[in-house]
Amino acid sequence: RKRANMEEMDTTPFHGCSVRFAGPKNTPAMWYAFGRDVWDEQVIAQIIEDLKATEPQRLRHRFLLVNANPGDVDWFDDEGWATIVDHWRTAARVAREGGLVGIMFDPEAYREPWRQFDWSTQPQVDQHSFAEYRDKARQRGREVMASVASEYPDATILALFLLSVAREAAERADPVGALSGHAYGLLPSFIDGWLDVAPPTITLVDGCERA
Repeated sequence: RKRANMEEMDTTPFHGCSVRFAGPKNTPAMWYAFGRDVWDEQVIAQIIEDLKATEPQRLRHRFLLVNANPGDVDWFDDEGWATIVDHWRTAARVAREGGLVGIMFDPEAYREPWRQFDWSTQPQVDQHSFAEYRDKARQRGREVMASVASEYPDATILALFLLSVAREAAERADPVGALSGHAYGLLPSFIDGWLDVAPPTITLVDGCERA
């Protein structure tokens, strides 16, 4: 639909937009990147072809939308996270080959009861402390950023919110304790993982949606 309407969209007074795609049965739904579904390479190839076929004059700042949903993969699930990392790698490749500026990341949990960045909702919360989950989230952040940089080393990642979501926790006398009860308490550690390995050519933008 976006390919068919690109000419009309390019007449709007905007210079950028986010795009999202879904194949048969909503797979790959790139806004469901934090899940175990394996994305169909044929569908990925079609998405890239569709993007290459569009040559907007005004909408030059286009981002591929990636959401933190369904968010039902525990941070200690190596197999599940291998799939999530591959999703990010694929998203970066689609963005690069499709001529997009980069990725728009929405960390919000739209699918209950799973919340990827909430320690209290993790399947192994009774087995691992918040500190252990923070360490694992940072590891996964490193893995994700390494995969993105390998495909699109000068990408821009525009997030609806990053560290801004935890601003109030940072102002508490016990910020770590505050984060342990925060709906996005693991997000700062995940982003720290990004910062650990991101090359200087990667641009991160905090949209401050929840600041």
